[in-house]
Amino acid sequence: GVFQVKSTAGDTQLGGDDFDHALSRILLQQFGLTTVDSQIYRQVINAAKSAKHQLTDNESADISLNIQGQEVDINIDRATAHAIWSPILQRTQVACEQALNDAGMTHSDIDDVVLVGGSTRMPLVRDFAKTFFHKEPHVDLNPDEVVAIGAAIQADVLTGNSELAEDILLLDVLPLSLGIEIMGGIVERIIPRCTPIPASASQRFTTHVDAQQSMKLHVLQGERELVNDNRSLAQFSLDGLPNLPAGVPRINVVFTVDANGLLQVEATEEFTGTQAAITVTPAHGL
Repeated sequence: GVFQVKSTAGDTQLGGDDFDHALSRILLQQFGLTTVDSQIYRQVINAAKSAKHQLTDNESADISLNIQGQEVDINIDRATAHAIWSPILQRTQVACEQALNDAGMTHSDIDDVVLVGGSTRMPLVRDFAKTFFHKEPHVDLNPDEVVAIGAAIQADVLTGNSELAEDILLLDVLPLSLGIEIMGGIVERIIPRCTPIPASASQRFTTHVDAQQSMKLHVLQGERELVNDNRSLAQFSLDGLPNLPAGVPRINVVFTVDANGLLQVEATEEFTGTQAAITVTPAHGL
């Protein structure tokens, strides 16, 4: 009854629409159109989406469009579409490899692969999953409903009123690293991604200027080295630092993430006991 998340990875800029846009660009080339208005592009996008759906069950798809008063009919076969879409799946492979590496696992450690999302109905995607994980993917569940089913079960457990509450425990991990800004616009990671939650970690910092009276703490989320390339979560100041030379004060910074994913950041100057803290609640969606 214990579900333990080993790792989580993904590409937030990748989705089913990418297949539609890739096919649309090819269709526009075949129509001889380089620039089109949004209305025509929406027509082409809808046609590409329709072709994607047809190619799920058929070897070819017929596309009929009326563009600027002209009737256009095009037939596209599955092999041609797959050649257009293959580069998109390469980006999926990067996420799969990262998830395995972060979990410290190999393909042979995986018992079952569940496909989620409408695009996983595509034969190309299912073949990719089968090839990458060396096993047939699990496709018995409706891919549009899988996440909703899981969320409903978890919500039922969280209410505490369900019989499932005693039988199911979900142990999650941090999806992205949490850190703090240091000199030079660099991120110092405090809790790395894929750390099981609840989690707590601390690190000691010091001042860079003689008689420095306060320290700004900038909390960040992400995997990049530079502050500007990560997501800013919160900023707060630790004031009342002792009048000491640079490098002497000791500021202990503690990051604590509870089971609900709430982040508490606490900074304490060890000579004086001066303290400041902030609670970061999720504000960027699920």
